[in-house]
Amino acid sequence: MLVDPMDTEAMAGFWLERLLAAPRVRLADLDPTTLPARGLPGAYLWVVTRGERARPVYSGSGWVRDRVGREAKKLRASTVRYSGRIEVACLETPDLGLARLAEYYAIAGLAPVWNGTGFGSNHPGPTRNQRPSEWTTMQQPAGVV
Repeated sequence: MLVDPMDTEAMAGFWLERLLAAPRVRLADLDPTTLPARGLPGAYLWVVTRGERARPVYSGSGWVRDRVGREAKKLRASTVRYSGRIEVACLETPDLGLARLAEYYAIAGLAPVWNGTGFGSNHPGPTRNQRPSEWTTMQQPAGVV
């Protein structure tokens, strides 16, 4: 499918369609064999599912194996609990620029509730004096079951 790069609506649809169609892996089943190879760029989407309903809660991009691995560790250690399943969909891209574009369109089109809360923030480092992010201390967001 050819998409005019100047047609932002078509570009958004192109990347959202691919990200939403990417296979999802449950947090409980996530390990290095279920993640893209190290060093591959891409976009990803964390989803909370309950029955047939799925709610995108966070979109990110970067070196997928590293980012998703760190975020999975954060989720497993979190005190935030969900009655549904947490899953992640990973979309490999040819370069980091396209990964960031896919992330941008996912955030703009889906408005995931964890984006902007500090959930995906990289570790601040032991020498920084930084308070915990809003995500670390918040309860289950309204509308996420």
